Amino acid sequence: MTSHTKPHMLLWVDTETTGLDPDRCDLLEIACTITDMRAEQSFDQHHAVIHPDHGIAITHADDLTALRMHLANGLLEASLDSELDYRQPGLDLDYPHDYPHDYLMTTRNATANNPMPTAMPFKMVIYGPVSNPQLTLGGNRYALNMEIPSGSYVTVTSIAGRRTIVMTAENGDKTNVFDKGRRGTGLNGGEYIFQPIPPGDSTVEWNGFGVDLTVYAEESEPPWPN
Repeated sequence: MTSHTKPHMLLWVDTETTGLDPDRCDLLEIACTITDMRAEQSFDQHHAVIHPDHGIAITHADDLTALRMHLANGLLEASLDSELDYRQPGLDLDYPHDYPHDYLMTTRNATANNPMPTAMPFKMVIYGPVSNPQLTLGGNRYALNMEIPSGSYVTVTSIAGRRTIVMTAENGDKTNVFDKGRRGTGLNGGEYIFQPIPPGDSTVEWNGFGVDLTVYAEESEPPWPN
């Protein structure tokens, strides 16, 4: 039997825009907070003021209402002065607890938990845009030699007998990129893309890209061959 273990958390997102129509209005500001399910403990926060992609245009009454509000509270001026473009490839949105994005990419960290007494396989999803992404966990470097475009993501699955590395494009097309995973000297060599997740808590560190990690907790022998 295989089970998936993920912490239960809430992601709170607040945005300010140039209007109410998502097809033509731009993002001016975004704030995110991750909390526990009772909203009593905060784990991480992010805030950014963003330069409007299409400039400022009033084509609807709702636009005028929104822009009047943002002019009065100072957000409109701050957004027009911002050099942050949320669609810029490779942009590392800055957190208040790290270095400015134009000097050094953000080093992010988290804790991965494997509740089983032995090392377990995993599924890792890496989101673009990013060039040659790498992540360290439990003394191992997980790395890909490839470009992941904006809107695309790569899924690494390490289950024995079913190891895969697949890129999914923005339009849903899938490409086998198995050869892009770094393997170093193999298992326990320090740089092996399919290295199992060690038991207990492990610190995870990576730079400037989105990533999801799922540990597969196998409580009995899997039905597929090793």
